[in-house]
Amino acid sequence: MNLNIKETLQRTLIVQIEILNTTKKGVSENKINEFKELVLSSGTKIIKTIEGKQDKPVSNTFVKKGKTLEIRNIVEELKIDLVIFNHDLTPSQERNLESIFKARVLDRTGLILDIFALRARSYLGKLQVELAQLTHLSTRLVRGWSHLERQRGGIGLRGGPGEKQLEVDRRLINQRIKTINKKLGKVHKQKNLNRYSRKKNKNIIVALVGYTNSGKTTLFNILTGNDQFVADQPFATLDSVTRRNKSLDLNSILFSDTVGFISELPTQLIESFKATLDELKSADLLLHVVDISDPDFIFKLEEVNILLEELNLSHIPQLRVNNKIDKIDFKNFSSNFHPEDQEIWISAKENIGLETLNKYMDHYVNKRVFVGWISLQSAVGKIRAYLYSIGCVLEEKSCTSSGLIQLHIRIEKNKLKKLLLKKSIALKDSENLIIEEAV
Repeated sequence: MNLNIKETLQRTLIVQIEILNTTKKGVSENKINEFKELVLSSGTKIIKTIEGKQDKPVSNTFVKKGKTLEIRNIVEELKIDLVIFNHDLTPSQERNLESIFKARVLDRTGLILDIFALRARSYLGKLQVELAQLTHLSTRLVRGWSHLERQRGGIGLRGGPGEKQLEVDRRLINQRIKTINKKLGKVHKQKNLNRYSRKKNKNIIVALVGYTNSGKTTLFNILTGNDQFVADQPFATLDSVTRRNKSLDLNSILFSDTVGFISELPTQLIESFKATLDELKSADLLLHVVDISDPDFIFKLEEVNILLEELNLSHIPQLRVNNKIDKIDFKNFSSNFHPEDQEIWISAKENIGLETLNKYMDHYVNKRVFVGWISLQSAVGKIRAYLYSIGCVLEEKSCTSSGLIQLHIRIEKNKLKKLLLKKSIALKDSENLIIEEAV
């Protein structure tokens, strides 16, 4: 369900309250700016920002009585249509505040869900967003709607004949949720088959992760020669896309672009985007793209790592890619490559440092790939045919005196080990890895 905020361009008041009695102390200016960017990207017009501090949330209105009255007066004076809190509100808090303000109230989760609805392009993405929205909406029905059309529904649109209609609407929502879950179940199966196929072919999966708007898609397009949509806005990419690396030397690598993370990512999104986030579980390597020009990059880097841990992905090897160095005064930049480095410095937009990234990827592949000569008896035609079928033969030589076939190959070490076991061939020389048919 789309809130249609973009179409109405509502006059918006945003509220940022620092809760002192929490583990996360303080509210940085950059966090407030991030929230404003989220609000603007939804298509609203920010009229005013209200900030405040309090020890803990008030159970019925979230904010204290004095602050509530202050917001109400500003809403009346400036003719505000929409009040957005940079916090998660309970359904009762949202309803009570709407009653006081006489204006729509939206919390952080509702805002992010709406942005996702605006950005979703693929069939899978739209299904995942709709599921998250319906889950969120199911607890926020007040009087119900006569129907659940995408064009008319939305958070805060109250009205309807009464309690009986409310029950009907809840039943319709639950039915729709069941339908979406069935469709997503089919998508999950297809995605699992695709992942199995990639693993079976021993492709190396490299997933790009990072905070939203860190430059992941720009880097992905450069690495793969793809033309994924790129925009300087939050959540420009929602759909996980996997493409083969454009470099012939690194042809065994598949790069996967993923949805950007954000602090306090709504639970509904994590659960609904299972099909997308599962792509990360099959990754062999994570490229953690960081917008190094962002003054709050350390906080965002840590938030991504926390989310990766919550998703049980922290065990996957990770390379930190510090992006957008063109926007900072970075005098110590060096293109020297050291295999032991845990981070590299680049500008995807300006094509700076990408050769270092390619060297790292080449090193990563080479750790898993054997390049050298093998020797086969001429009678072992099936092995030779198999090696050609997977495209790993670089050169071939025949020795008439011994009847051996010399093949110069490039093959994953795991695949070669599997070949040695299945084809009953043995190692003759461990140094040069010369193999022949076992006697």
